Amino acid sequence: MAGKTEDELKLLATSFQEKTVALAAAKRRKVINLSTSDFEDFLRPEDVAKVEFLNTEHLLTVTVVVPKSSEQGIAFFFLSK
Repeated sequence: MAGKTEDELKLLATSFQEKTVALAAAKRRKVINLSTSDFEDFLRPEDVAKVEFLNTEHLLTVTVVVPKSSEQGIAFFFLSK
């Protein structure tokens, strides 16, 4: 009886460890790397719907990703021109 319980405990511990590793891997995949991801990976459709993207012969809308810490400096640079 004790041997069966120990075997069951080992199986449960192994299963728990496998699930913990799988959860950690899923959490890592959920983190978005902006340098290697498409915008579709992290922009919500309702956010994109609020923006008018132009693509004409002489005008093209470009989207830029800016770190939060640099946002004010970059906004000042572009808005002061």
